[in-house]
Amino acid sequence: MAAVAVAGVASAQVTITGAAAARFESATSAAGAESKGFYMSDAALKFSASEDLGGGLSASASFGLDAMTVNNATAAANTGSMLAVTAAGVGTVSMSNVESGDYLPIDTITTSLFSNGQTSDRVQFKSENIMGATITVTYSDGNSGADYGIGQTNTTYELDYATGPFSANIGKLAVDKINNNNTDGGSRYKVSYDAGVAKVTYGRVETRSAADVKRVETGASITAPLGALTVGANTVSSKTGTDASLSGQSFTASYALSKRTSVAFEKLTYDTTTAGVNPQRTRLTLTHAF
Repeated sequence: MAAVAVAGVASAQVTITGAAAARFESATSAAGAESKGFYMSDAALKFSASEDLGGGLSASASFGLDAMTVNNATAAANTGSMLAVTAAGVGTVSMSNVESGDYLPIDTITTSLFSNGQTSDRVQFKSENIMGATITVTYSDGNSGADYGIGQTNTTYELDYATGPFSANIGKLAVDKINNNNTDGGSRYKVSYDAGVAKVTYGRVETRSAADVKRVETGASITAPLGALTVGANTVSSKTGTDASLSGQSFTASYALSKRTSVAFEKLTYDTTTAGVNPQRTRLTLTHAF
């Protein structure tokens, strides 16, 4: 009985969450090729645990398992590992390799290092909220995403501010210029206003290559909750140097069948003058989360 009691004290309580999704997709590539069909999408498990260390300190950890991504090369967003220590009144230091979220919508168009979600080993400090503001410093290494190779490093400095329905983010990207041959840093900002009946967001990302070629990406979105139904629209543009600009629009709608099960629709269209066609993508996804 004593052994059982000790084991009960020492063992952590683990929370298991996850999701499974099935999708139908019809797409037209930039070359004009058409493809359509059903497949499983982003099925994953996530294990999370936390512990009170006393003295205002706490520790938390999580890791995810990408259970199934048949015909889908992109790993589920919640896979990867995270270990963090939080000091009350100061902030949180975390180490992780979980994929970061996209900064702008429609990531088939906005694909720069500072706008597209990235998977990398990173160390991050995020301050406590002080009068609506938080400061985040992230050091990343070994990123294999767009415009970034293993062994190269970058540091992101960000300021977030929120008051009432208004929120804003501004960030600066500094890169390892000795090892990075593709990106020479950048900046970004995003502002949002939630009026209750709808939320409007606008963002801009500017990066430069090592050859000093500027890329400017912008994105705007609006979402409106209508009970169990949420509808949204996005528009983005991307221009690199003197190349032709690329723009796109998407319409989204999601319906909550229950607290854990939902169905989502997405219609995406973007234009590229260099290819001479109008690529399109239509998705219908059924997701069950637990």
